[in-house]
Amino acid sequence: MAFEVVPGITAALACAAGANIALTHRDATQVVTFATGHQRGDTLDLDFAWLARGGTLAIYMGLHSLPALRDGLFANGLDPATPAALIERGGRPEQRVLRGTLDELVAQGPGWHTNGPTLAIIGAVAGR
Repeated sequence: MAFEVVPGITAALACAAGANIALTHRDATQVVTFATGHQRGDTLDLDFAWLARGGTLAIYMGLHSLPALRDGLFANGLDPATPAALIERGGRPEQRVLRGTLDELVAQGPGWHTNGPTLAIIGAVAGR
């Protein structure tokens, strides 16, 4: 498969731009946190208390760990109504976006996903 390396552009920025999501917005958040949803065995080793404090979360490789991510964030106070988006094949012509709440994305994501790289964006900016 052919690819292109673009120095200085992280996948989260390309995904957000292609989905018309501003990672920061003066009326929504001034903080963006980048994290991986990649699990070690069956464990998602993230500081959920810190992540649930607010701002925009950009979670790389988070589709399969989305239920654990949701549970950890909700257990630490994230509002279940917080908007979220899954972005598959970000920055490419075939980019796709699924929007909803985390509960909705956990329910719909596996059937929607077509095996492309997927990034999750969680926070008020995903609903703007």
